Amino acid sequence: MNRIRLVHRDHLSCEPILRRCPNGELICVGQVGDITEPAPGNRVVVFHSKDNGETWSEPFPIYPEDGRAVYATELMLLDGVLYAFLTLHNGHFVNWRCTTMQSRDNGYTWEDIGIHPALPNFSFARGMIRLSNGDIVIPYQYYPISPEENDRLAQSGLKIWEARISHVENGVLISKDNGRTYTRHEGPRTPIKGGGAAQMELA
Repeated sequence: MNRIRLVHRDHLSCEPILRRCPNGELICVGQVGDITEPAPGNRVVVFHSKDNGETWSEPFPIYPEDGRAVYATELMLLDGVLYAFLTLHNGHFVNWRCTTMQSRDNGYTWEDIGIHPALPNFSFARGMIRLSNGDIVIPYQYYPISPEENDRLAQSGLKIWEARISHVENGVLISKDNGRTYTRHEGPRTPIKGGGAAQMELA
């Protein structure tokens, strides 16, 4: 596609993820709500297009409202099933829980199937790719936040980037059996204090 269409306008409308559904429709998952990101009012909504992106449906939430901020980092299509990787948090990426929403009907209904079994909480799953040999690779970022550090951040009203940690772990999840099981492979560590993202060390 080489055309741009307005899908939604709000105080915050950002980070859209576009996929082609098995039924041929387009689906867009994006973040709305509040005026910044992250913020307590952030939510993730779904839009559908039956005419190749010319017009779009009204938004509807991908995750049931429970007062938590919601953030989406990947919308994966695998064997006709959609998987949305979500981060649930307090608006500061604290009290962070990862979960996965699954849809078997082209994104019209969603089921919470829990955290990806190969990832801990405080992780972002990124864009899945399938290699030429059939392996599935999902990049990820992981913030090594202990329960005690999470509590300190929450009680002080601090954001995740104010955590007392030295680095963010970057790596990949690899599946050699079409997504049935995954292994986690740690890669470069990105310092988040005193050095900036340009300095990296191998684990």
